[in-house]
This record gives sequence, structure tokens and C-alpha cells, in this order.
Amino acid sequence: MKKSIFIIPLFLLTCLQVFSQSIPVNKRFGKVSMEEVAMTSYPKDTSAAAVVLYEKADIMLDMDANGRFVLITDRHVRVKVLKEEGLDWADHSILRYVDTDLRETVSGIDVVTYNLEDGKIKTTKMSKQFVYDEEYSDSYRKTSFYAQDVKVGSVIEMKFRFTSQRYWDVGKIYFQREIPVNMMESTVRLPDMFTFNKKMSGYYTPEHSTDYESKTLSLGGSPYTYNVNLDRYTVTDLPAFKVEPYVYAPRQYYSSVKYDISALVIPGVLHENYGVSWDDVDVSYRDSDIMQRFRAACQFKDEVALLPNEGTDTEKIAAAVSLVKRNVEWDRTYKVYPKPVGQVVKSKSGSNADINCLIAGCLREMGYTVDMVMVKLRSSGYLLDFQPEMYPYDTFIVRAVASDGKEYFIDGGSSNTYVNILPPTFLITNGRIIRNSGKGEWVNLTGRTRSSTAMSVNAELDTQMQMTGKVTMKETGNASYASKNQYGSYDEEEEYISDIESENSIEIDEIEFAGMT
Repeated sequence: MKKSIFIIPLFLLTCLQVFSQSIPVNKRFGKVSMEEVAMTSYPKDTSAAAVVLYEKADIMLDMDANGRFVLITDRHVRVKVLKEEGLDWADHSILRYVDTDLRETVSGIDVVTYNLEDGKIKTTKMSKQFVYDEEYSDSYRKTSFYAQDVKVGSVIEMKFRFTSQRYWDVGKIYFQREIPVNMMESTVRLPDMFTFNKKMSGYYTPEHSTDYESKTLSLGGSPYTYNVNLDRYTVTDLPAFKVEPYVYAPRQYYSSVKYDISALVIPGVLHENYGVSWDDVDVSYRDSDIMQRFRAACQFKDEVALLPNEGTDTEKIAAAVSLVKRNVEWDRTYKVYPKPVGQVVKSKSGSNADINCLIAGCLREMGYTVDMVMVKLRSSGYLLDFQPEMYPYDTFIVRAVASDGKEYFIDGGSSNTYVNILPPTFLITNGRIIRNSGKGEWVNLTGRTRSSTAMSVNAELDTQMQMTGKVTMKETGNASYASKNQYGSYDEEEEYISDIESENSIEIDEIEFAGMT
């Protein structure tokens, strides 16, 4: 492939610009200085548990040897650990799509730890035995690796290449982290035959320049010349993103840039529109294995036939959910791709998606209209109904509609959920109902049930200003869910009681719990 490069004068001026940073670094892999290893705090933020000394992400959309478009990302990260809380930066995980036709791979993993010992820099190279690959779902695998000999004061440096045949999915480039960033650079090379929409977000805007390179490829035996648009981004001394209360998805507010593909045009050869609507997204999920497994036949027909017909719809639905949960244990994961229902029943364990498919089958057997409700969890960020995305969801829950038209929402995950009582991360304003046929529909999952806390106090105050008495408290809805989760997080009930005493500055002589399990 022939390649020539044309550089406009703006690029020359940009190259001459000097980006200052609190900690000067050599950008080459392995060139870690004594100053970086010896530093004990970050001058811009002395409270920081760690700091990104340097990070670089080079992203390129190109063709592989088979003439297929691929997206290649080369990443280089150098982090300084300053406190115990920063040790988590020794562990990294990468999700890879492994569909037969559209595979993603991770290669060239290189991880080195630098420590100061006896006035010298000691290097520890990660052995390949600390690279793990495991199944994450039917369509994804997870590659994890762990830096060795990491302690407070260590510098961790890593690099790897991520290659994806899902070339259109450039996604978001994050400049900000939950720890300070001393310097971060990114380059994005995209052929001009592709049209991408760029959207900046976050408070801090990176330095940005745009240039181009000219390339030629053989198309049907004839040369085709095109330009590659080159975006360069640089940030220095970016503060850590401080998480505030009730911020469920901090990454959504990081300074970042997002690339969304809209079209591929080769004049006279190809014109393909990638713009999607929510109707397109609905169809992709309705035609997928996800819907096929959600619509699978009931796996507990005999048991469902024995469930009582008396009672409210809430009680009947709750009985079906309990039936499934007695037979299949939640593995504490939320997934969007369920396994085949027969396999789940046989293994007696599964994700919330697996269990939801079984619940859906039971409810259909009982005569309810059942739909899948796709969810982007609060912890993943807010789903914008005016900005369609092809792969926006984290998981799904079940909607059951009774003969009187009333709706009931259920998730098969946490044992403390109930009909219309969902974990807080599910309480979103934009869930998407995917029907077996017809158009999808937005649904608000907040406020589906009343939540209340009622407290009565019968007490008296003695002459020493000491109050004694009895407190009775009753909770319903999500308030009850939160208390049950907190109660269940303790190994011993005595520890739970001790914390209640400590938090409220009281002494408890006697306490009784009801309905906590």
C-alpha cells in the first residue's frame, strides 16, 4: 500500500507547542525516571491515592490483510501508586466481543512495575501466567492481567493492542479519571470515506488539532486515493473527578470525546448509512438470541400448575418468582445475553438475565402478557432517548401485564427484590419495552411502588436528661429493600446492632427484627 503524507502549516505550529505538566515524563515505554519512582505525593492534589503520570491512546481505522476494515487501539498507561487505595490500579480487565464474524482481540500485553530499592530502580516484568482469559457471556470474553510486586510507591506501566472488527465502534475516549491525570494524549485516524459525528463532554476541554494524511488502496484493481482525518488531543494537569453523593455513573461526566459513525461513502462504489433510530435498535434485539431465549417455553410447567389461583396478581407473580429462585440461584451478575434456559435449569445458577427468562416463561404459562424491558443501569450512565445507540443496554427485566391492564415489573437478581421493587440501579426514567412484534416503547421505572418509613417513639426523659423508651419502625417499598440489603451485608447480627448503636449514639437493651430475610 502506497502512502504519502501532507501536513498543513497548523500541524507544524501545533508540534512546536509545549504542553506543561506538573511531572515531566519521558513518553517512551520503559523510560521511567528516578523522580517518578521516588515521588511520594502529587503536588497538584496531595490527597490523591494514585496519579496517571502518562497515558496515550492511538486509534486507527484501517484495513487488515484480508481487506476488511478493523479498528486498532494501541494503549500505553503509566500510573504512580501513592496510597493503599491506589493499589487497585495493578489490576486491569478488558471485554472482548467474540462473535464468529466480528471478533476482538488483545495482543502485545506488556506490564512492568518499578520500585525504589536501595537508591536504585528495581523493575519487575509481569509473567504471562498472570494474564487470564475467561468467558463473560455468550458474546464476550474477559481478558484480565495483574501487575506484580506492586506496593505504595510503585510505578506501574502497561501497554497493549486492542483490535476490533467492529470498526464502527470507536466509542468514547476518556481524558479524565477518578485520579489526577498528569498528561494524556490521544490520536484518532479515520478515513474520510467514513463520516463520524464527534461530541465533547465534561468540564475540561483538551487541546485539539486536526490534520490529514493521504493514502491509496487498490479497489477492484484500480487505485483509490483518500484522506485520513487525524485528530490529536492533549490534556495536562487534569484534576481527579470527585464523586458526589447520588452520582451513579461518574464516567458519564468525565471530560471525553465520543465518535458516532453515521455513513460510509465511496463515490460510485458504495453508500451505506449507519444512522440508527430506536426502532432499528428494537428490531436488532427482537431478532436476536436474547428474545428467542426470553420467549422460551416454561421450564416448570408442573410446578406452576400447583401454584394457588387465589390472591392478588402481585401475590401470584411473587409466587412464580419464588418458584424460579428456589430452583436457580443468582450468580450475582447482571448480563444482557442469557444462556439457553435448559442449560440454566441444569446448572441451577445464572445471571439475572438467565433467571428473568425463566420467570417470563412461568408468567406466560399463568396467562400474563410478558414483555422484555431493556435497561441501562444507573451505574452505567443516563440513557438519552433522543440519541439512539446500537448497543446501549446492560441487562433486561420482566414486565407482566394482567388482564385488567395493570403492569408489574420484576428482576430475578437480588433476593431482596419484590414485584415492582427493584434495586436502586434499575430505577431509571428510560427503560425500553421490546415486544415480540410491533414498536418498542419507553417506560419510567421510578415510582412503581410506594416507599415509606413509619416510626413511633414511646420514651421518657429522666432528671439526668437520659431518654429511655421503645422505638418501632416499619418500612415498605425501596426503603425496605435498602434496609434488608444493609442487614444482609453483616455476617453477624450483633455487628449490625453495634453499628446502629454507634451511628445513633444509643444503647440497645433489646431488639426484634421481622421480615428482614
